[in-house]
Amino acid sequence: MNARSLPAWILDLYPAPEGMVLWLKTEARSGSAEWAGDGRALRAVDELPMSFFIAAEPSILRAVWKEISGWTGLRLARERRFEIHQGGEIDLLAVTAPGPLPYRAAVREALARWPDLSFYNADLDPALVYAIERGVFPLAQCQVTLEGARVRAIATDQTRWDLAASPPPFRILTLRLEGELRDPSHGYRAPLEIAAPEIPTQTRAWDAPRELVEAVRDSLLAYDPDILLTAWGDSFLLPELLQLAQKLGIDLPLNRDARRSVLRKGERSYFSYGRIVHRPSSVWLFGRLHIDRQTAFLADEYGLDGLVELARTTLQPLQQVARTSSGTGISAMQTAEAYRRGWLIPYRKREPEDFKTALELVRGDKGGLTFQPEPGLYEHVLELDFASMYPSLMVKFNLSAETVGRTCPKCRPSSPIPFSQRTLASRGQPAPAPSRGPGALGEGEREGSPAIIPEIGYPVCQCRKGIVPLTLAPLLEKRLALKKAARALPEGPEREVLRRRQVALKWLLVTCFGYLGYKNARFGRIEAHESTTACGRDTLLRAKEIAEERGYLFLHALTDALWIYKEGSTDAEHQALVEEIGRDTGVRIDIEGLYRWLAFPPSRQYAGNPVANRYFGAFEDGKIKMRGIEARRHDTIRWIREAQAEMLEILARAENGAGYRARMGEVFALAREKLADLRRG
Repeated sequence: MNARSLPAWILDLYPAPEGMVLWLKTEARSGSAEWAGDGRALRAVDELPMSFFIAAEPSILRAVWKEISGWTGLRLARERRFEIHQGGEIDLLAVTAPGPLPYRAAVREALARWPDLSFYNADLDPALVYAIERGVFPLAQCQVTLEGARVRAIATDQTRWDLAASPPPFRILTLRLEGELRDPSHGYRAPLEIAAPEIPTQTRAWDAPRELVEAVRDSLLAYDPDILLTAWGDSFLLPELLQLAQKLGIDLPLNRDARRSVLRKGERSYFSYGRIVHRPSSVWLFGRLHIDRQTAFLADEYGLDGLVELARTTLQPLQQVARTSSGTGISAMQTAEAYRRGWLIPYRKREPEDFKTALELVRGDKGGLTFQPEPGLYEHVLELDFASMYPSLMVKFNLSAETVGRTCPKCRPSSPIPFSQRTLASRGQPAPAPSRGPGALGEGEREGSPAIIPEIGYPVCQCRKGIVPLTLAPLLEKRLALKKAARALPEGPEREVLRRRQVALKWLLVTCFGYLGYKNARFGRIEAHESTTACGRDTLLRAKEIAEERGYLFLHALTDALWIYKEGSTDAEHQALVEEIGRDTGVRIDIEGLYRWLAFPPSRQYAGNPVANRYFGAFEDGKIKMRGIEARRHDTIRWIREAQAEMLEILARAENGAGYRARMGEVFALAREKLADLRRG
């Protein structure tokens, strides 16, 4: 059979008995009917051997080798690979399976047989491994050589860090209940709406189930969408359609891959940041992508453009990205970075927290720096925000699980200081600094002095870049480039696409700090988390002092932002301040805006007491910013949220504090009107 080459996007990829299945979105162009492509998707298969590793004493490894050698289809070898927590290479037994499914089966068997041994690379995502091994990524535009349905070669000249990479020309079919978006699990029923850009919109009633299912089937067959975009598709629409189709004996081709059944994953609940989060059941398709707007993680923040950006950046298939958190994305990126470098990836976290005295716990576990603002109304307040402060500090100071408190012989202090004897570092005293910044370190080991974390005194090895800074550095650079490109464009669709893409990356960066201290993060460690907040506190204090030295009055500061005021200050003065803070701290800081007026309300429980994270104000352009009040909170009922938002819109028209006070009568009148409407029902 002759091999042919064609351009195509990687739409979907997943493991199967024959290897890795790829769905390739072809270009619509002229040529022979078989190879030119007509904009539809092709199913292709590629091989993907996968390996895991076992570490143990030599005598134990020999016994394990002897037993595994009797398992069918596996290849064994002795290897040495870099283990980041040990800081060097270790002896291993490498077990290689011919494909992803045999790999998973061998891992399960080995873990059950030897649960006390150290396993590495034992729970890798086949899609991620395929992307790294082939030098591609989800939704990349590639040149693919096929022999029948078998991939013989695949390559792309794109990278996941490209700014101008365009997404595939998706064909999208939308399924939703007609009218207002309401949760059908609460009994709401409306006709099903079937819509796509190139076909007339249809509506079908649920009391005519055969017509409804046949309409969905016919739309799938005629339009052959790449993406099925739904509202409550996971919890209601698709399960209901599948149940009706089975009852009526109608074949409903939700999957493109006829060899696979629709995959349903059960609902689950978990505890996160003091609250219980419920994740409903989900419906996964093969060859076609199902995205439920109601369950897609933060889809309202960045839409499909942001999801595409996350799929490319994290090396996770689009359908997976839409159903997992930003923490999963950061974990995937760290895993990919370690795999690409040939470093071992721990199966489970084995690094416990270092022992500390009670005093050391008090010193280290402080979190971000929070001031208490004087309650009141202020005019012409300047807000400055550090851009991705914590991720920037992780890169700047080389903060990672294997670098904090883990100095190597080449950069060890002359008198090693145990954790129990470390003293507070004076802010005014320069710490021993490396000869070059951590961001400029090479990939190998280098001579240098350890950085010392301010206040808590942890040393940080500067001889080798940590896995966390290696992961975050290109992410920070790309987000900054996207923001810069967006600012250069006028308001419009192109600028909005760039905004959504950078917001998606912002959430990865927001998550990376919490994930660094997460107890189950394989590349996380609480000492690195504490070091990040310590550097953050020091950086914020330095910014405050620089502002005060330039004559600004300090009003408030919160983790990575500060609010200051200077009578008669100019835009040029503000810009000079920003530039000096950036030079001094090594972290980019931006002007969030200049407020016409800004209110720090007092506590309602304790009159006159400040509340650190509650404020609202209007920028010079009339845009409102609010934090901590009812209109911003997710646990506020809609009536109160909307009423408060209307009141703020009235106040936003005020040019200064006097105008704010003058409009209070209008605000109270609106409140009385709203209350009367509520009482009338």
